[in-house]
Amino acid sequence: LRKSVTGLRFEGVTTRQLDLGSVSAPVPLALAVVSDPQGMSTEFEYQADVLADELVERMLAHYRQLLTAALAEPGQRVSRLTMWGRGERDALLSRSHGV
Repeated sequence: LRKSVTGLRFEGVTTRQLDLGSVSAPVPLALAVVSDPQGMSTEFEYQADVLADELVERMLAHYRQLLTAALAEPGQRVSRLTMWGRGERDALLSRSHGV
């Protein structure tokens, strides 16, 4: 299955779906970012029998958040960018500490 970034919107950035022609993912999860004259295209491709749809959706949301943070602060180091949405980091820390 593929999860598209169709509908992904950033100021000054547009997305569109590409037909890459693959019938099944050759690896459990693949991320393709392609540059062409019209801009950049991104696609997640994954094996549905290995990864749950919800997990891939969450990864896509984290990727979107990371891109949003990078576009908001282009000079920031990648290690300083956040991929978690509002409140998600606190929830993860709370769960990891048994709260």
